[in-house]
Amino acid sequence: MPRKLKRLPSDPLDEDESSSRKLPRYQSDDSDGEEDLPKSVVKVFPHGKFQVRRLKYTTKRTNDDIHTSIDICPVMLVVLDTPYVQRLKKLRQLGVADSVYMTVTHTRFEHSMGVAYLADWLCKRLARQKKLGITDKDILCVKLAGLCHDLGHGPFSHVYDGEFITRVKKAEDVFILSGENNPYEKYPAIPDGWKHEDASLMMIDALLAYLGMKIDETNLDAPLRQIGDGIDSKYFGISQKAFFGGSYTDDEEPLSLERVLTSRDWIFIKECIIGGPLKEYSDYIGRGREKEFLYDIVSNRHSGLDVDKIDYFARDQRKANKDAGEIDWYLIKDAFVAWGECSRPERCFRCKGQFVDASDDEEVALKKISRKGQLKQVGDNNTNGAEKHLMICYPQKLISSAIDFFHTRFKLHRGVYSHKNSKPVEFMICDILTKSDLHQLIKTDKFPEGLPISRAMVDAGTYLKLRDSIIEVINNSDDPALADAQALTERLDRRDLYKYVTAQEVHGDYRPHELLWQKSEEEIRKELVEMKTRHGDVKLSMDDVIVEKCEIHHGTKDKNPVSFMRFLPKREMPGLNSPVGELPEAKECNEKDFESDTVRRFNKRTIRVFSRSRSQETVDLLMHTFHQWVEISTRGQDALNCNFEVLDEEVSGDDRKMPAMCSQETPVKEWEPNNFAHVSVHNDEQPSPPPARPRTNRNLFDNANSVGDETYDESEDK
Repeated sequence: MPRKLKRLPSDPLDEDESSSRKLPRYQSDDSDGEEDLPKSVVKVFPHGKFQVRRLKYTTKRTNDDIHTSIDICPVMLVVLDTPYVQRLKKLRQLGVADSVYMTVTHTRFEHSMGVAYLADWLCKRLARQKKLGITDKDILCVKLAGLCHDLGHGPFSHVYDGEFITRVKKAEDVFILSGENNPYEKYPAIPDGWKHEDASLMMIDALLAYLGMKIDETNLDAPLRQIGDGIDSKYFGISQKAFFGGSYTDDEEPLSLERVLTSRDWIFIKECIIGGPLKEYSDYIGRGREKEFLYDIVSNRHSGLDVDKIDYFARDQRKANKDAGEIDWYLIKDAFVAWGECSRPERCFRCKGQFVDASDDEEVALKKISRKGQLKQVGDNNTNGAEKHLMICYPQKLISSAIDFFHTRFKLHRGVYSHKNSKPVEFMICDILTKSDLHQLIKTDKFPEGLPISRAMVDAGTYLKLRDSIIEVINNSDDPALADAQALTERLDRRDLYKYVTAQEVHGDYRPHELLWQKSEEEIRKELVEMKTRHGDVKLSMDDVIVEKCEIHHGTKDKNPVSFMRFLPKREMPGLNSPVGELPEAKECNEKDFESDTVRRFNKRTIRVFSRSRSQETVDLLMHTFHQWVEISTRGQDALNCNFEVLDEEVSGDDRKMPAMCSQETPVKEWEPNNFAHVSVHNDEQPSPPPARPRTNRNLFDNANSVGDETYDESEDK
């Protein structure tokens, strides 16, 4: 007996803006006398040598912590039901941040759904400007870009594509330089400049292949090429038959080109994810310049304010601190499209050829300026080669909201993403992966002998198997070669973690500190060990010391991120209904008008030190050695006359390994060394131990520097 559905009252959200007709909503009901819906049957049709099925036009709805509920359209539903998207449920959004905040266990799947929801909403808000010509298919493509933008993430947030891959590359360089046998030589190389966005593009190709389709770059404006069983590419698109709660029977005729997803559309989706053209092309292929603003919805190349950040700022705050995490919806509702001068001409793929750099000689600069005339069709250019682009802009009244948005980024990095107590866990995870890389191989049909963890990104099938659970796989292995890695996983399970030791904030306006920052982490680590300090029988070794150069900022390093946005005064708002070529030009805000809302510095740089050993003697020795190193590096040989010092007595003063000194002529700021009652000093007096820091329970996002019930000094942590 066919399922019976009961019509529900109309919902304002179901109203079609193009007409007064309202779409019906249904729910299942076993009562008699209700209208019947044709039973949905999955039919298989021949398509050459393949067996394909037509898209099931069903729309569903799911709940969400941030957005209350999210509607899922038929195309989105098909994409969701693939292993490449479902893999995101096995990847935590914040990696190991739950070692500090036990509630931050949300996944990248939740975030991706939220980004798709916001992308859909922002597109529809921009479509109020009718003359922009935003189509239903444009909206669907941007929504799919939001859903798929994180498909390429590795395990443990950015640990995989950051610290781990960097370490493996350095290890390979050591093998090559030393002439030793390189164990990685038999495996595919890590692509140069690889980022997780590159893996996202690879996973999209694999997702389409799983559905039996492929992008055809020789026929961009036709449906996807059918390469296997799955969804019929001629029916893979937008249908007006979809509604909540059920499904009509299949369409008899293929979708028109205005509604079917073509190869050009999927290239557009890829371009939206990376925020620029694909590597094979010099310009956008998916959409023309009259719709270039669509590329800034998921990944904003101009200002950095996009729906990706709007969602994860709110979601991460809500999970870490339930009293926070509200979205400023005016950043969605009041957004519009206008002309604006490129804010980053030195990075923009369209403007950088005309950008006059300080290193250019007069002849080169004149050639660049002379080429400006070739670009007049998109608006006038300034004398520095920056074009005018169609971009997402805001009314001037939202400048303060934009300032708050970017300051939220800074606070999240300081209090959550770069927390001093979660970083040791990240370093432990990285050590486990590094020690297991050549022994815990991931096997697939394409690579039956397996690939190392660091090479998973070269193959979609291998990358599909790489999830946060890789640590459990390593821990449960019987391979004796994994004993060292398993010893670390056991430490991790009993929370015998690496130890945060100390930190030094680096001020860019102080030349000696700037010299410290110019040194690499490996150089600092080596100099600390070569100082040959000792506390009793305890000495430092290279394996003990971890150095991290940590920089947190508001999104644009030491610059004000709001200066990269464009705003329009209220008197020019009526011009937004004009044709594309006549839209008003939004301008950069005057920072002097908002000095009271902005911070004095937009970035914070800190050199932090961690210890693999939890021995208190080693931690104390490393803390003292680091502060001694800072003094020597900033004050020169005069620092040797400080009140305390721990030096190897077997090494004479002439043979000591000291870090490079800064100039004696450099002005010296007053230095107040820490007190260490447990460390031997030159004089006979033992300094008293520092007072214990009070423990409070302040809100992380109110004033600052507290996390949970532990208060920490901003000068020591980000």
